[in-house]
Amino acid sequence: MTFRLLQRRLYVTLPVLFLLCVMLAAGTGHLHPLIEMAYLIASLAAFVLHWHDKHQARHGEWRTPESMLHLAELFCGWPGAMLAQALLRHKTAKLSYQLVFWLCLALNLATLTLWRLLTQY
Repeated sequence: MTFRLLQRRLYVTLPVLFLLCVMLAAGTGHLHPLIEMAYLIASLAAFVLHWHDKHQARHGEWRTPESMLHLAELFCGWPGAMLAQALLRHKTAKLSYQLVFWLCLALNLATLTLWRLLTQY
């Protein structure tokens, strides 16, 4: 199995499992429903941003700034961005992008974990 195939499988499986866990946690009262909505809406927005950027790249038009893509990832959109990268084959080979992407993902998960540990919800 090649690295690209393993990466693609990870980039589909991880966000789907994460979103399912978030929905389950919210449904059972272990996570505030607004957190669930934030991840779902931000993921959809991040997916659309990646799709739009890919579309613009194919047509040689003005691109979405990477900083905007990373902000969407940081603010709960990383599952959608990860799915978009896998399904659209977009931004997966650019190492500098991937390093910042994984940093955004880690910061987002650290913030969620800290929030969960510090709140009674």
